[in-house]
Amino acid sequence: MSTGRVYMAEPWASLILSGAKVIETAHIRLPAQFIGQWLDVQAAKGQRLGRVKFSGWRRYTTAADFDSEHLLHHVPKGDRFHFEARRQTFGWKVEAAEAYEPVKGPAMRSQYRLELYKP
Repeated sequence: MSTGRVYMAEPWASLILSGAKVIETAHIRLPAQFIGQWLDVQAAKGQRLGRVKFSGWRRYTTAADFDSEHLLHHVPKGDRFHFEARRQTFGWKVEAAEAYEPVKGPAMRSQYRLELYKP
């Protein structure tokens, strides 16, 4: 059972759920309450595609550092999610991921990309 959800744009969501991408990049560090929790992966239009669990995060301090892990996060130079396009960049480490048949769900309540479910 998932305890929350995370919004991910494609193709990143499918890459994580297939196991090809093991670091999700973000402009914020992963908040502690989401570490070790199963989170539903929500893509555009409320589609839930699977679930992911993150084990922690790291901060990238240089473009060279970020680019050295390209095979882990798959973000190419020139992309809007690349280190050079952000004020700060973090990598959320994927511990486990599972894809399932897409399910339409309620849209997230805010623009914030992480959300815990209310009991």
